[in-house]
Amino acid sequence: MAEFFAREARFLDKSQATSAVRASARESNGKVYVVKATIDLAAQTNASGDTHVLGQLPVDRSFLFGQIVTTVSLGTSTVSIGTRATPALFRAAGTFTTTNVPTNFGAAAAVGATPVEGGDDLLLTVATAGLPATGTVVVTLYFVGP
Repeated sequence: MAEFFAREARFLDKSQATSAVRASARESNGKVYVVKATIDLAAQTNASGDTHVLGQLPVDRSFLFGQIVTTVSLGTSTVSIGTRATPALFRAAGTFTTTNVPTNFGAAAAVGATPVEGGDDLLLTVATAGLPATGTVVVTLYFVGP
């Protein structure tokens, strides 16, 4: 059977005439950094176009994935997750209707992309229809770096 190597594991391929460069800490054996944000829906108006600051983008880290969990259905409301510069960088606007079940997300272009500069605010943007007036939304973003 043939054996293939992921980009990040090419340095393990002993059949190569020249040794491949070992993957960086952002790609293999890096440290995971977490930004967790809890939004109490009753504390805000949550209208379409509103933003919720989740935290700050870590410096020199690559995005791995995110997770959202809610205690109530967000109904027809759509939310995106990203930065001020790119509001849908990590999650394009979409609905979240399943309650109490963590849902993973991550835009393919953002996952493992070149490390971000950092310092920009991380935002949840209410894109369509207001959010419910009760309940809780928890967003967790995972990054990797040296």
